[in-house]
Amino acid sequence: MSDRSVGDTTDPTDAGTATPPNPFQRPETPEFTETAGTFSFEDVLRVLRRPERVVTIDLRGDLAGEERALLEELTTLVNYKGEVNAEASVAEQGRAVAVAERLRQIAAARRKDAWRVKLRGLDSDAYAAFVRRHQPKKSDDRAGWTAYSDKLIAACAVEPELTEDQVRQLRGKLADGQIGALANAAQSACTQDGVDVPKLPGFSQTLLEQGSDER
Repeated sequence: MSDRSVGDTTDPTDAGTATPPNPFQRPETPEFTETAGTFSFEDVLRVLRRPERVVTIDLRGDLAGEERALLEELTTLVNYKGEVNAEASVAEQGRAVAVAERLRQIAAARRKDAWRVKLRGLDSDAYAAFVRRHQPKKSDDRAGWTAYSDKLIAACAVEPELTEDQVRQLRGKLADGQIGALANAAQSACTQDGVDVPKLPGFSQTLLEQGSDER
C-alpha cells in the first residue's frame, strides 16, 4: 500500500516538479526549545508587569454595511486574482475600478477612526476586593451586572484612562458587542491572562525564517 495520502495528487515519479505548498495555508507551529528563565524572588518583583489587553473599537461602524455590499458587488466584477473579468464590458470595467477605489477610501477612514483602548488587569488582592465590593449577589441582576462591568472597565482602562461616568456614556453610544469587548478584555486581564507564555504563531515563524534566508 502506498504511503501517499489520499489528497496527494503529485506524481511520485516527478519529484523535481512537485506543486509548491499553498502560500495561504497556515503551516504547523514549530516546536520551540527555549525554556523559561530562572529568577530570584527579587527579580520576579522587579520584572513583573500585570497583564494587558488592547481593544480596537471601530468608530465608523456605519461604513461596514456599505463595505460588505461593495465587496459582494466586486466579486461579480473580478476573478479570484483580483483581475477584471475578461468578458466584462467597458462600463463594468469602470465600475470595478470605482468600487475598488471606494473600498480603499472606506478602509482608510475606518483605520483613521479606530480607537484603541488598553486595559491592565488589577492585582489579585485588588481584584478580590473589587469583586467583594461590586459584584452583584444575584445572577439575574442585569442592572447590577451592567454597573459591575462599567466599574471594571473604568478600573482597568489605562490608555486612555476612563471614569465610570465616561464608560456609562460610551454604553449609550457603542454597540453591545463593542462595550462587551471592553468588559471581556478587562475581565480576562484580571483573571485569565499572564499565565502561559504564548508560542510564536507558525506563519510568523515561517516569515522570520524566510527573511533570514533572504539575508
